[in-house]
Amino acid sequence: MAIRRLNQQHRTVHLDNAANNYISQGYRLVHRGITTALLVRKRRWNWIIFIFGGLLTIGLLWLIYPLYYLLRKEERLELHVDDLGNVQARKK
Repeated sequence: MAIRRLNQQHRTVHLDNAANNYISQGYRLVHRGITTALLVRKRRWNWIIFIFGGLLTIGLLWLIYPLYYLLRKEERLELHVDDLGNVQARKK
């Protein structure tokens, strides 16, 4: 039994479906190629850590956490579709 390779149009459809799934989870499409896509998502503010951590550290975390949040980078995700239509997601 031979392995069936997908043409470029079908690979693009698989990539679009995967990218739309990640976009619905809060990612933003930055670059779109024929078989690859680059998505980014700004890291979220964690209110649970902020409130309870501040209470446990007597307010010290309320001073440190905003600085930590400002220094964090965006979360990058690269999608790639192979010849068989499998989509691989790799965090960068």
